[in-house]
Amino acid sequence: TLGATGWTKELVASSYFLDDFKFDHAGTAHMLLSAQWNDGTGFAYASRQSTGTWTLETINPAGYGVFVASLTFGADDRPYIAYGGPGGTHIATKSLGMWTDMILNGQGPDGLLTSLGHIQLVASTDGRIHLAGLRSSPREVVYGELTAPNTYQYERAYTHGSCSFITLALDSVNEPHFACNDGGAFVYASRANGTWTSEIVEWGNGLWFSLAIDSHDNPHVAFCTQFAPVQDRKSVGEGKGAELGGRRTIKKKR
Repeated sequence: TLGATGWTKELVASSYFLDDFKFDHAGTAHMLLSAQWNDGTGFAYASRQSTGTWTLETINPAGYGVFVASLTFGADDRPYIAYGGPGGTHIATKSLGMWTDMILNGQGPDGLLTSLGHIQLVASTDGRIHLAGLRSSPREVVYGELTAPNTYQYERAYTHGSCSFITLALDSVNEPHFACNDGGAFVYASRANGTWTSEIVEWGNGLWFSLAIDSHDNPHVAFCTQFAPVQDRKSVGEGKGAELGGRRTIKKKR
C-alpha cells in the first residue's frame, strides 16, 4: 500500500498463486488465491481485517484458479467467485457467513454452460452480476446475467476459433463488452439492443490484455504484442495514433 511515507507490505499467505484482487464497496481488500502445488490447500479467499491482519478461507480443497478465477461484489457486498474445480467451472457466493457453490457444467439452454472456462465476473451499477466465459465445444463466447439466486440467464455472444482468454466490461447502461484473442486475431465485441457485433482490432497480437469502458462509453483495450516490443497506441479512427514503445492501448470512438 502506498502511504504518506512510501510503500508498505503485508504478508497475506504463503505457497499460493494470486488470482484476483478487489475492494468491496466498504473499501475492504479481498484476494483469490490458489495453491501453488497440489497439496490439498486448494482454492482460497482472503480478506483484510481492520486490524491489518488477513483471514484465509478455503473455498474448495480441490479447486484451482490460475488463469480462470474472477471476483466481484454485489450491491450488498456479497462476494461472487468463479473458479475451476471438480466437475467444471464453479460459482461460489457467501451469505450470512456461509459459502454456497454451484457447478455450471450442464446448465443453461442446450447445456450452454458445459465446458465453460476462463469466466469473468463483473457487477453492474445496480448490483447485478454479469458473466462471460469461453466454451470449448463448440467454441463459443457465452454471456450471462444472474437473474435470481443461483440462476443465470445466458446467450451465445460470439463463435470463436481458438480463444484462450477473455475480458469483460460494462458501459454506463450496463451493456456488455468483451475482448478475446481468437487465434491470430484480437477481437472486440459489444451488445446493443439485444444484438451482438464484433470486429478485429488487430491481427497477430493480443496477449495478456484488458478492456475498460470510459465515462463516454468509449472502449479501450490494452495488450501485449506477441512477437514485437510491447507498444502503446491510441487509435482515433483507422489505425491512426502514435507508437510510444511499451504497452499498446487502443481507443475506439463511437
